[in-house]
Amino acid sequence: MDDPWSLSTLRVASNHRSSEDIAAVMRMPSDYSPRRAKRVNPPWTADVPTNRSGRLGEKLPDIERYLRDGADALESLADCDIDLRTTWGPLSPRDRIMLSSAFLGLLARLRCWFILDTSISKWTPDSPDDDGESDETWWRPTLRVDNAQYSAAQIEALVGQPSATPPDQPWSVEIPTEGVMRLVDSFPQVNAYLRERVDVLVSIPDGRITLAIDWLPRVPQDGITLDLDLLAVLDRLRCTVTLDTHIEE
Repeated sequence: MDDPWSLSTLRVASNHRSSEDIAAVMRMPSDYSPRRAKRVNPPWTADVPTNRSGRLGEKLPDIERYLRDGADALESLADCDIDLRTTWGPLSPRDRIMLSSAFLGLLARLRCWFILDTSISKWTPDSPDDDGESDETWWRPTLRVDNAQYSAAQIEALVGQPSATPPDQPWSVEIPTEGVMRLVDSFPQVNAYLRERVDVLVSIPDGRITLAIDWLPRVPQDGITLDLDLLAVLDRLRCTVTLDTHIEE
């Protein structure tokens, strides 16, 4: 398996602003200039300056700092479509990234979609006939609330759902997702689940809320998207998101 790597790109697109106009606001030129424009206003794009090699989790503070440095300019471009796209080669057999509540709140404030694509290669010289592709995938989204003032039983009574963990552990439940083939397609159900309980969850003082997702990505590529609706809910909950990838050898 290849060493872990990642590449993050910030993109700003608009039907009424040119790439040059956006570049003037961002005070830097676009990193990509298409030889032949495929649209009237091609998007402005910039690679986030991080090393390509290494684990993505170690680079997230630098990505957040880059966004904060450009926050004023990006907020003035609120009438544009903004997204942060990260392509990621996770470490095998397991890797983890943690999206802090501060990072998710920043994305919500900037109205910036977060698109995370995995790129996994399983081809080896010992198995040249194997094309390294697999549609096998699974995921398990879990909501956890950790609070020193409230027991799991008290949180259970507030939320109206029993915890899946022992009484001495933080309240935790698996969020049900049905009838979809990919993790990204389950996010509307996750969003709806959180929205139905958001008022109760935010009423818990000093509650540390985590959306923990275990995921076997499809090979060679898979991906997820945190859209503005989901980001808004996560921000209101001050929720941290952890994503654990599982890659079969």
